Amino acid sequence: MTPYWVDNFDPFLVRFGGDWGIRYYGLAYVAAFAAGSLMLRYLYRKGKSPLDGNAVSSVMLYLVIGVLIGGRLGYMLLYGWHTFVQNPLSIFMVWQGGMSSHGGFIGVAVACYFSAKKTNLSFWTVSDLLCVVAPVGLFLGRIANFINGELWGRVTTVPWAVIFPKSAPSGTPIELIVARHPSQLYEALLEGLL
Repeated sequence: MTPYWVDNFDPFLVRFGGDWGIRYYGLAYVAAFAAGSLMLRYLYRKGKSPLDGNAVSSVMLYLVIGVLIGGRLGYMLLYGWHTFVQNPLSIFMVWQGGMSSHGGFIGVAVACYFSAKKTNLSFWTVSDLLCVVAPVGLFLGRIANFINGELWGRVTTVPWAVIFPKSAPSGTPIELIVARHPSQLYEALLEGLL
């Protein structure tokens, strides 16, 4: 028995069998892109953005492609290089996990460049608008990280600490796993909401 809460969420909302199904992480991406699109349309209606509905659709298409390709490439180059070298097709095995915020950021920068070209706006105008909507994606992404039990914080004994089973070798009894800060929730609140 442990005095701390154990993060043992199932990463799937619905499982179709084995490792196939609808994951909360994927839903976070879909919800973030949808919310970003709605926010950009709202800003246009309020006269705060030069991006009309067609321009928002173009920008969102570039953004989705940039985030997904950049995030996956970043992960494979920074964290999965050995796997990628052994099996280059592993880059397409997204169901096994692996997205990098570093790569996603680079993908967003590239998307801003192409969006600016497409809309005849400056790179800085497009990037400023995306900075307004990005926190929603950061919030939802960090909540998904918490549900997945990944990117945990430092060891602590604060009352709200959480035990993340994935932070210890597989098979380690729960009572032997140290509690950690739920840094994903801190980041969701501070990077996302605040």
